[in-house]
Amino acid sequence: MTIYEATITKPQKLPESLVQKFNQFIESLTRDCKLDWVNRN
Repeated sequence: MTIYEATITKPQKLPESLVQKFNQFIESLTRDCKLDWVNRN
């Protein structure tokens, strides 16, 4: 079951670990973007 499928079928019942992984992924992405921006300016 992919994150996409889980979101479509049970949006309100995502497993906690999956949600945490997703949040960490988003945080790391935004962190990388901020570092990029800081390095460029």
